[in-house]
This record gives sequence, structure tokens and C-alpha cells, in this order.
Amino acid sequence: MKDNTIVDNMLKGANQVMVNKMTADFIAEVKKATEKSEFATFGYEAIVDGISALNLEDESKLFVVIPNEWKAELRKDEDYKSARMGEVIYNGQVGTICGIPVIATKALTDEAYVMTVEAVKLFIKKDVEVEQDRDADTRTNSVYLRTAYIAALVDATKICKLIAKATV
Repeated sequence: MKDNTIVDNMLKGANQVMVNKMTADFIAEVKKATEKSEFATFGYEAIVDGISALNLEDESKLFVVIPNEWKAELRKDEDYKSARMGEVIYNGQVGTICGIPVIATKALTDEAYVMTVEAVKLFIKKDVEVEQDRDADTRTNSVYLRTAYIAALVDATKICKLIAKATV
């Protein structure tokens, strides 16, 4: 039995593992945010409060990262729906709120973040290295991938954690 796509499929899986690791490292750095804004109900007002907490002059590089589970709550927010004037219902995307992009991810579960691109950086030392080895006697192919990078929270003043108020 022979599968001529085994190396391609293995490389695809390795790439997914590497991207998932980078995402996990990014989220770990994001979670180091010190600025916080609490909300009773997640929606337009919570995001506006988070933007206000950052106190930035230039808001052109802002974006919001939310847990995937919060998309429905955001889409149901009356302020969000009226600001989008039916566009959300038409195209079904999270889109933008307060003029900034909203990104939903499964990597977050219980908090959201308003941030700029300057907050967390990924410093890549070199591109992904691929090394291949073949043992002709056993007909075994080995492929090794290596990357050298570091994710870092470089400016804590450019990120604000949005968290639910504790209910008493």
C-alpha cells in the first residue's frame, strides 16, 4: 500500500501545530495585560469603556479580540445592531464595532481584549527550517521542522482586558 501524499499531509499537520503554538504564545502574552475594564453585560458599551481606558489619541490601529462564544451576545446588542443598520444580519460577520475590527477566536474563553498592533509582537529570528532524512534500508522518511521566535508583550499601555464584573 502506498500513499503518495503522506509527506504533504504530515507537513500540513506540522504547520497547523506550529500556528497553534504561535497563537497560544500570543494569547499567553495578551493575558499579561494590566489595564482592566469591567462590564455587566458584554456589548457596545463594554468595548467603548475598554477603548476609553486605553486613553489613546490615535485609535486607527485598535482591534478587539473576543471569545468565539461571545459573538452571539455582541450581535444581539441593540447598540451594535443599530450602528450596523442591518448589515450584520445581511452578511453574518462580526465585522466592526466603534469603527474597529472585531476578531473572534476559540483561544479565548472568559475575557476579551481591546488592543493595538503595538501591544504584542512576534519576534522571528529566522524562517521555519525544514530538514529531511531518509533511511533507505527501512524506507523511512523523516521530516523535521524548527522555528525560532518569541512572543512578547512590548507595550502594556496599548492593551485593555475586558472582564465581566463579579456578581454578588
